[in-house]
Amino acid sequence: LLPLALSAVVHYAWSSQPQAFDVPARPALAFDQYLVDLEQIPVTAETRATFVFRNRGSETVQITGVHPSCGCLEPQLSTRTVAPGEMGRIVLRMQPANESPGRKEYYADISYTDPQPRDVRLTFKVIVPDEGLTVQPKALLV
Repeated sequence: LLPLALSAVVHYAWSSQPQAFDVPARPALAFDQYLVDLEQIPVTAETRATFVFRNRGSETVQITGVHPSCGCLEPQLSTRTVAPGEMGRIVLRMQPANESPGRKEYYADISYTDPQPRDVRLTFKVIVPDEGLTVQPKALLV
């Protein structure tokens, strides 16, 4: 009887209510994908990765900055203000001319407010071919 009595006392002495904890608010921008891996790219003058997103929050999102990992990326943003439910896209353009061959990984950090400040990283992977397209001279002024 002693184990039964002790278990009853322990059961009723401590409440069995689950502990409540705060869940952080989810980011408003949801991307279809956060990584584009094109593997081996053909010898071209330009390669693109498109990232589509939707504002799933209840507040308007303001995109405050796009910060590419290198100067060879040229980000293009469809809009800087995204209302709730609206979609947008970010295109990362890369010109493989004069890039060294091999596997490359680039990224762009997107800063936005929804209304609190947030950051998200979009990654772009490619394999630049050995027989590259070269442009000579690198800059031509007319």
